[in-house]
Amino acid sequence: MPTGSVANNFNFNGLVVGVTNDPSNTQDQSNVYIAGVSIDTTMASPTSIGEFDALDATAGSVIAPGDTQTVGTVIGIYTETLLGDGVNTATYNITKTVGVSIGTTGFSGPQDGTIGTSWGLNIEGPRLGTGTGTFQTREGIRIASQNQGNPGGRNPNSWAIHEDDPLDRNAFGSINLAEILGH
Repeated sequence: MPTGSVANNFNFNGLVVGVTNDPSNTQDQSNVYIAGVSIDTTMASPTSIGEFDALDATAGSVIAPGDTQTVGTVIGIYTETLLGDGVNTATYNITKTVGVSIGTTGFSGPQDGTIGTSWGLNIEGPRLGTGTGTFQTREGIRIASQNQGNPGGRNPNSWAIHEDDPLDRNAFGSINLAEILGH
């Protein structure tokens, strides 16, 4: 990490993985799979294991007692897909884009056993520790505006939450509808 005075737009990355294909290659590559990072972890031992993480990302900070650190934003995992260079116009024909795709744990092939609970996404509350720290706002899921940067106005096909299967059940502990009702 550099020391001393740093420009306002300084960016420091611990690891950068650059993956690209040949821009002059115009042949059909529709069956090609490209991954910037592919993590394949396999448990091969027939033993009991307490916890198994394929990806464990922790963003943290440790400073000396009595010191203060001010950070604008801390993000554990950030993902965004942008098409284009931000200046020039090109045509993209994409069937589907997905920011994060999560499949719940299941069985592959004729397996035996029991999965007690399978979650596609688990969101836990923040840890407060034993100090005097507080949270001013804590949101398990925050959905930002689905109208970001649309120069033609609001996109009529944007959904903050969309469920494909109308027969799926939903369980909610409590719902705050105050802002919808104008309160």
